[in-house]
Amino acid sequence: MTTARERLLNWINEMPEEEIEELLYFLEHFKEKKDRNLADMGEIKIEYWDSDIYDEVWKEI
Repeated sequence: MTTARERLLNWINEMPEEEIEELLYFLEHFKEKKDRNLADMGEIKIEYWDSDIYDEVWKEI
């Protein structure tokens, strides 16, 4: 049974160079978006703490 990595590498090896460039562009964009989302998750924005919704939730606890 082949791994996903092996299948992907086989597929890439069969692709024309132009398609590989498009795939690389897509993957770079995907990684940047993922990195941005992870960075955003590490920050708790002041708007979260300073909101009516937050106050309402904690009032019930």
